[in-house]
Amino acid sequence: MLAMLGGELSNRAKFFSSFPNVSKENCSDLKGTCGTNGGTTWRPWKYEERIAVAKQVDKFKQSLSTKQLNEKLFRTKVTDFISNKNSRQEFVPLIGKLIEKAHVEPLHVKNNAWHFLFKSVLKEAIAKSNLSGACKKFNDVPKYSPFSPVVTALKYEVKAKCLARKVIKWYDETQGNGQDLQYRFTGKETRLFCHNFMRLVKWLSSDKDSKHQRQTVLIYAYVGLKLRDCVSIFNRFDITAEQLSRLAVVAREYFQANALFLPSSVNPTVWKMGHIIPSHTQDVHRKYKQGLGTVTMEGREAPSKNRKNSSAIASFVNLESVVFYNSGLSCDDIQSTTLT
Repeated sequence: MLAMLGGELSNRAKFFSSFPNVSKENCSDLKGTCGTNGGTTWRPWKYEERIAVAKQVDKFKQSLSTKQLNEKLFRTKVTDFISNKNSRQEFVPLIGKLIEKAHVEPLHVKNNAWHFLFKSVLKEAIAKSNLSGACKKFNDVPKYSPFSPVVTALKYEVKAKCLARKVIKWYDETQGNGQDLQYRFTGKETRLFCHNFMRLVKWLSSDKDSKHQRQTVLIYAYVGLKLRDCVSIFNRFDITAEQLSRLAVVAREYFQANALFLPSSVNPTVWKMGHIIPSHTQDVHRKYKQGLGTVTMEGREAPSKNRKNSSAIASFVNLESVVFYNSGLSCDDIQSTTLT
Protein backbone atom coordinates (compact mmCIF):
# COMPACT_ATOMS: atom_id res chain seq x y z
CA MET A 1 0.00 0.00 0.00
CA LEU A 2 2.74 2.49 0.96
CA ALA A 3 4.68 1.73 -2.22
CA MET A 4 1.56 2.44 -4.27
CA LEU A 5 0.85 5.71 -2.46
CA GLY A 6 4.48 6.71 -2.87
CA GLY A 7 4.54 5.96 -6.61
CA GLU A 8 7.26 3.35 -6.09
CA LEU A 9 8.14 -0.08 -7.39
CA SER A 10 7.13 -3.07 -5.28
CA ASN A 11 9.21 -4.31 -2.35
CA ARG A 12 10.74 -6.92 -4.66
CA ALA A 13 12.78 -4.21 -6.37
CA LYS A 14 16.53 -3.86 -5.91
CA PHE A 15 15.91 -0.95 -3.53
CA PHE A 16 13.21 -2.58 -1.45
CA SER A 17 12.47 0.00 1.23
CA SER A 18 10.19 3.04 1.05
CA PHE A 19 12.20 4.72 3.79
CA PRO A 20 16.01 4.70 3.21
CA ASN A 21 18.00 3.87 0.07
CA VAL A 22 19.01 0.36 1.13
CA SER A 23 19.44 -2.28 -1.57
CA LYS A 24 19.69 -6.05 -1.72
CA GLU A 25 23.42 -5.66 -2.31
CA ASN A 26 24.27 -3.90 0.95
CA CYS A 27 21.44 -4.84 3.34
CA SER A 28 23.66 -7.44 5.08
CA ASP A 29 26.25 -4.85 6.08
CA LEU A 30 26.80 -5.42 9.82
CA LYS A 31 28.32 -1.97 10.25
CA GLY A 32 25.66 -0.13 8.24
CA THR A 33 23.72 2.72 9.82
CA CYS A 34 20.65 4.78 8.91
CA GLY A 35 20.35 8.54 9.24
CA THR A 36 20.52 11.91 7.59
CA ASN A 37 24.19 12.51 8.40
CA GLY A 38 26.84 12.28 5.73
CA GLY A 39 28.63 9.32 7.32
CA THR A 40 25.65 6.97 7.37
CA THR A 41 25.34 3.99 5.03
CA TRP A 42 21.65 4.56 4.22
CA ARG A 43 19.71 7.81 4.15
CA PRO A 44 15.99 8.60 3.63
CA TRP A 45 14.70 9.24 0.13
CA LYS A 46 14.44 12.97 -0.54
CA TYR A 47 11.20 14.22 -2.06
CA GLU A 48 13.00 16.35 -4.65
CA GLU A 49 14.93 13.29 -5.82
CA ARG A 50 11.70 11.31 -6.07
CA ILE A 51 10.18 13.94 -8.37
CA ALA A 52 13.31 14.19 -10.51
CA VAL A 53 13.51 10.42 -11.06
CA ALA A 54 9.75 10.18 -11.77
CA LYS A 55 10.10 12.78 -14.54
CA GLN A 56 13.05 10.93 -16.05
CA VAL A 57 11.10 7.66 -15.98
CA ASP A 58 8.18 9.31 -17.74
CA LYS A 59 10.45 10.57 -20.52
CA PHE A 60 12.06 7.15 -20.83
CA LYS A 61 8.64 5.49 -21.17
CA GLN A 62 7.74 7.94 -23.93
CA SER A 63 10.92 7.01 -25.82
CA LEU A 64 10.07 3.30 -25.48
CA SER A 65 6.52 3.83 -26.72
CA THR A 66 7.87 4.48 -30.22
CA LYS A 67 9.39 0.98 -30.30
CA GLN A 68 7.51 -2.24 -30.79
CA LEU A 69 8.12 -3.98 -27.46
CA ASN A 70 5.99 -6.58 -25.75
CA GLU A 71 4.68 -5.77 -22.30
CA LYS A 72 7.20 -7.91 -20.42
CA LEU A 73 10.24 -6.45 -22.20
CA PHE A 74 8.85 -2.92 -21.80
CA ARG A 75 8.46 -3.47 -18.06
CA THR A 76 11.93 -4.95 -17.72
CA LYS A 77 13.54 -1.98 -19.42
CA VAL A 78 11.63 0.43 -17.17
CA THR A 79 12.60 -1.33 -13.93
CA ASP A 80 16.24 -1.61 -15.07
CA PHE A 81 16.25 2.12 -15.86
CA ILE A 82 14.96 2.92 -12.36
CA SER A 83 17.48 0.59 -10.77
CA ASN A 84 20.35 2.21 -12.66
CA LYS A 85 19.19 5.53 -11.21
CA ASN A 86 19.70 4.01 -7.73
CA SER A 87 16.03 4.55 -7.04
CA ARG A 88 12.67 2.78 -6.71
CA GLN A 89 10.59 5.75 -7.83
CA GLU A 90 8.37 5.32 -10.89
CA PHE A 91 5.61 7.93 -10.48
CA VAL A 92 5.09 11.16 -8.58
CA PRO A 93 3.84 10.20 -5.07
CA LEU A 94 0.05 10.18 -4.91
CA ILE A 95 0.14 11.74 -1.45
CA GLY A 96 2.78 14.33 -2.26
CA LYS A 97 5.19 15.34 0.50
CA LEU A 98 3.16 13.38 3.04
CA ILE A 99 5.23 10.37 1.95
CA GLU A 100 8.06 11.79 4.04
CA LYS A 101 5.90 11.50 7.17
CA ALA A 102 5.13 7.81 6.68
CA HIS A 103 6.13 5.28 9.33
CA VAL A 104 6.63 1.55 9.09
CA GLU A 105 3.51 -0.49 9.85
CA PRO A 106 4.50 -2.91 12.68
CA LEU A 107 1.86 -5.63 12.19
CA HIS A 108 3.12 -6.88 8.84
CA VAL A 109 6.77 -6.64 9.89
CA LYS A 110 6.28 -8.89 12.90
CA ASN A 111 4.03 -11.29 10.96
CA ASN A 112 6.61 -11.63 8.19
CA ALA A 113 9.46 -11.99 10.68
CA TRP A 114 7.81 -14.92 12.46
CA HIS A 115 6.88 -16.45 9.11
CA PHE A 116 10.51 -16.18 8.03
CA LEU A 117 11.75 -17.87 11.20
CA PHE A 118 9.14 -20.62 11.00
CA LYS A 119 10.08 -21.48 7.42
CA SER A 120 13.73 -21.74 8.48
CA VAL A 121 12.84 -24.07 11.36
CA LEU A 122 10.65 -26.15 9.04
CA LYS A 123 13.42 -26.53 6.47
CA GLU A 124 15.87 -27.51 9.20
CA ALA A 125 13.45 -30.14 10.51
CA ILE A 126 13.00 -31.67 7.05
CA ALA A 127 16.72 -31.60 6.26
CA LYS A 128 17.58 -33.17 9.61
CA SER A 129 15.01 -35.94 9.12
CA ASN A 130 16.83 -37.37 6.05
CA LEU A 131 13.54 -38.56 4.61
CA SER A 132 13.69 -41.28 1.99
CA GLY A 133 11.99 -41.18 -1.38
CA ALA A 134 9.31 -43.51 -0.02
CA CYS A 135 7.89 -40.71 2.14
CA LYS A 136 5.47 -39.33 -0.41
CA LYS A 137 2.87 -38.28 2.17
CA PHE A 138 3.12 -36.83 5.65
CA ASN A 139 1.64 -40.04 7.06
CA ASP A 140 4.69 -41.87 5.71
CA VAL A 141 7.12 -39.68 7.70
CA PRO A 142 8.67 -41.65 10.61
CA LYS A 143 7.41 -40.52 14.00
CA TYR A 144 10.94 -40.38 15.40
CA SER A 145 12.17 -37.89 12.78
CA PRO A 146 12.28 -34.18 13.78
CA PHE A 147 9.78 -33.19 11.07
CA SER A 148 6.87 -35.22 12.47
CA PRO A 149 7.02 -33.94 16.08
CA VAL A 150 7.55 -30.34 14.86
CA VAL A 151 4.28 -30.46 12.90
CA THR A 152 2.52 -32.27 15.75
CA ALA A 153 3.70 -29.63 18.22
CA LEU A 154 2.60 -26.92 15.79
CA LYS A 155 -0.92 -28.32 15.91
CA TYR A 156 -1.32 -29.36 19.53
CA GLU A 157 1.17 -27.27 21.52
CA VAL A 158 1.37 -24.03 19.56
CA LYS A 159 -2.34 -24.39 18.66
CA ALA A 160 -1.74 -23.18 15.10
CA LYS A 161 -4.01 -25.83 13.58
CA CYS A 162 -4.66 -24.05 10.30
CA LEU A 163 -0.94 -23.63 9.70
CA ALA A 164 -0.31 -27.28 10.60
CA ARG A 165 -2.89 -28.43 8.04
CA LYS A 166 -1.25 -26.18 5.44
CA VAL A 167 2.19 -27.70 6.17
CA ILE A 168 0.84 -31.24 5.81
CA LYS A 169 -0.88 -30.39 2.53
CA TRP A 170 2.27 -28.65 1.26
CA TYR A 171 4.41 -31.71 2.06
CA ASP A 172 1.91 -34.09 0.47
CA GLU A 173 2.11 -32.08 -2.75
CA THR A 174 5.84 -31.27 -2.86
CA GLN A 175 7.56 -33.74 -0.46
CA GLY A 176 9.35 -30.72 0.98
CA ASN A 177 11.11 -29.90 -2.29
CA GLY A 178 10.61 -27.18 -4.84
CA GLN A 179 8.25 -24.35 -3.99
CA ASP A 180 8.40 -22.94 -0.46
CA LEU A 181 5.44 -23.11 1.87
CA GLN A 182 2.95 -20.36 0.97
CA TYR A 183 1.10 -19.13 4.03
CA ARG A 184 0.28 -15.61 5.17
CA PHE A 185 0.88 -15.13 8.88
CA THR A 186 -1.67 -12.99 10.72
CA GLY A 187 -1.61 -11.43 14.16
CA LYS A 188 -3.07 -14.68 15.51
CA GLU A 189 -0.10 -16.81 14.41
CA THR A 190 2.32 -14.12 15.56
CA ARG A 191 0.83 -14.10 19.05
CA LEU A 192 0.96 -17.90 19.24
CA PHE A 193 4.59 -17.98 18.15
CA CYS A 194 5.60 -15.24 20.59
CA HIS A 195 4.34 -17.45 23.41
CA ASN A 196 5.24 -20.89 22.10
CA PHE A 197 8.08 -20.79 19.54
CA MET A 198 10.36 -22.90 21.76
CA ARG A 199 7.80 -25.72 21.64
CA LEU A 200 8.88 -26.15 18.01
CA VAL A 201 12.60 -25.45 18.32
CA LYS A 202 13.05 -28.04 21.08
CA TRP A 203 12.08 -30.85 18.66
CA LEU A 204 15.06 -30.00 16.46
CA SER A 205 17.38 -31.11 19.23
CA SER A 206 18.64 -34.68 19.62
CA ASP A 207 21.22 -36.48 21.72
CA LYS A 208 22.95 -37.59 18.51
CA ASP A 209 23.42 -34.05 17.21
CA SER A 210 26.83 -32.94 16.02
CA LYS A 211 28.40 -29.75 17.31
CA HIS A 212 27.18 -27.85 14.25
CA GLN A 213 23.63 -29.17 14.66
CA ARG A 214 23.54 -28.17 18.34
CA GLN A 215 24.76 -24.70 17.39
CA THR A 216 22.01 -24.39 14.77
CA VAL A 217 19.31 -25.21 17.33
CA LEU A 218 20.73 -22.61 19.72
CA ILE A 219 20.77 -20.01 16.95
CA TYR A 220 17.08 -20.55 16.19
CA ALA A 221 16.27 -20.30 19.88
CA TYR A 222 18.34 -17.11 20.18
CA VAL A 223 16.78 -15.49 17.11
CA GLY A 224 13.28 -16.39 18.32
CA LEU A 225 14.00 -14.92 21.74
CA LYS A 226 15.28 -11.65 20.28
CA LEU A 227 12.34 -11.44 17.89
CA ARG A 228 9.88 -12.00 20.72
CA ASP A 229 11.56 -9.26 22.79
CA CYS A 230 11.46 -6.85 19.84
CA VAL A 231 7.75 -7.46 19.25
CA SER A 232 6.92 -7.09 22.94
CA ILE A 233 8.49 -3.60 22.96
CA PHE A 234 7.71 -1.91 19.64
CA ASN A 235 4.10 -3.11 19.52
CA ARG A 236 3.09 -0.97 22.53
CA PHE A 237 1.07 2.20 22.71
CA ASP A 238 2.85 3.38 25.86
CA ILE A 239 6.62 3.10 25.88
CA THR A 240 9.42 4.50 28.05
CA ALA A 241 12.86 5.83 27.20
CA GLU A 242 14.42 2.79 28.87
CA GLN A 243 12.38 0.46 26.64
CA LEU A 244 13.40 2.42 23.56
CA SER A 245 17.05 1.91 24.45
CA ARG A 246 16.40 -1.77 25.04
CA LEU A 247 14.65 -2.08 21.67
CA ALA A 248 17.64 -0.62 19.81
CA VAL A 249 19.92 -3.24 21.39
CA VAL A 250 17.62 -6.23 20.92
CA ALA A 251 16.76 -5.34 17.31
CA ARG A 252 20.44 -5.02 16.47
CA GLU A 253 21.17 -8.41 18.04
CA TYR A 254 18.31 -9.97 16.06
CA PHE A 255 19.66 -8.54 12.80
CA GLN A 256 23.25 -9.60 13.50
CA ALA A 257 22.26 -13.18 14.40
CA ASN A 258 20.37 -13.54 11.11
CA ALA A 259 23.19 -12.00 9.08
CA LEU A 260 25.95 -14.07 10.68
CA PHE A 261 24.48 -17.50 11.28
CA LEU A 262 21.31 -18.28 9.34
CA PRO A 263 21.76 -19.65 5.81
CA SER A 264 18.91 -17.53 4.48
CA SER A 265 20.73 -14.48 5.88
CA VAL A 266 19.01 -11.08 5.59
CA ASN A 267 15.80 -10.27 3.74
CA PRO A 268 13.85 -6.97 3.71
CA THR A 269 11.85 -7.94 6.81
CA VAL A 270 14.97 -8.77 8.85
CA TRP A 271 16.58 -5.51 7.74
CA LYS A 272 13.48 -3.48 8.69
CA MET A 273 13.37 -5.14 12.09
CA GLY A 274 17.01 -4.38 12.75
CA HIS A 275 17.11 -0.78 11.53
CA ILE A 276 13.75 0.81 10.70
CA ILE A 277 11.70 -0.47 13.64
CA PRO A 278 13.94 1.09 16.36
CA SER A 279 14.33 4.34 14.41
CA HIS A 280 10.62 4.81 13.72
CA THR A 281 9.62 3.78 17.23
CA GLN A 282 11.85 6.53 18.59
CA ASP A 283 10.49 9.02 16.06
CA VAL A 284 6.85 8.27 16.95
CA HIS A 285 7.69 8.56 20.65
CA ARG A 286 9.47 11.87 20.10
CA LYS A 287 6.54 13.33 18.14
CA TYR A 288 3.53 11.86 19.91
CA LYS A 289 4.87 10.43 23.20
CA GLN A 290 3.52 7.02 22.18
CA GLY A 291 4.82 3.74 20.83
CA LEU A 292 4.65 2.32 17.33
CA GLY A 293 1.40 0.60 18.23
CA THR A 294 -0.23 3.92 17.38
CA VAL A 295 0.19 3.26 13.64
CA THR A 296 -0.46 -0.49 13.62
CA MET A 297 -3.11 -2.34 11.62
CA GLU A 298 -3.64 -4.71 14.58
CA GLY A 299 -7.30 -5.55 15.07
CA ARG A 300 -8.29 -4.52 11.55
CA GLU A 301 -7.33 -7.77 9.81
CA ALA A 302 -10.63 -9.57 10.48
CA PRO A 303 -12.87 -6.70 9.30
CA SER A 304 -10.73 -6.29 6.19
CA LYS A 305 -10.97 -10.01 5.48
CA ASN A 306 -14.74 -9.95 5.96
CA ARG A 307 -15.09 -7.05 3.53
CA LYS A 308 -12.97 -8.85 0.98
CA ASN A 309 -14.96 -12.09 1.22
CA SER A 310 -18.27 -10.27 1.16
CA SER A 311 -17.39 -8.09 -1.80
CA ALA A 312 -16.26 -11.15 -3.75
CA ILE A 313 -19.75 -12.64 -3.67
CA ALA A 314 -21.73 -9.40 -3.68
CA SER A 315 -23.21 -8.04 -6.85
CA PHE A 316 -22.44 -4.54 -8.02
CA VAL A 317 -25.95 -3.46 -7.02
CA ASN A 318 -25.74 -4.31 -3.31
CA LEU A 319 -22.00 -3.75 -2.81
CA GLU A 320 -22.65 -0.48 -0.96
CA SER A 321 -24.91 -2.30 1.50
CA VAL A 322 -22.21 -4.90 2.13
CA VAL A 323 -19.62 -2.23 2.91
CA PHE A 324 -21.98 -0.52 5.36
CA TYR A 325 -22.90 -3.86 6.93
CA ASN A 326 -19.26 -4.75 7.63
CA SER A 327 -18.82 -1.31 9.16
CA GLY A 328 -21.68 -1.98 11.59
CA LEU A 329 -24.16 0.24 9.72
CA SER A 330 -27.18 -0.24 7.50
CA CYS A 331 -28.41 1.83 4.59
CA ASP A 332 -31.38 2.92 6.76
CA ASP A 333 -28.95 4.21 9.35
CA ILE A 334 -27.12 6.23 6.73
CA GLN A 335 -30.34 7.66 5.30
CA SER A 336 -31.75 8.62 8.71
CA THR A 337 -28.46 10.24 9.68
CA THR A 338 -28.44 12.20 6.44
CA LEU A 339 -32.03 13.38 6.83
CA THR A 340 -31.50 14.56 10.40
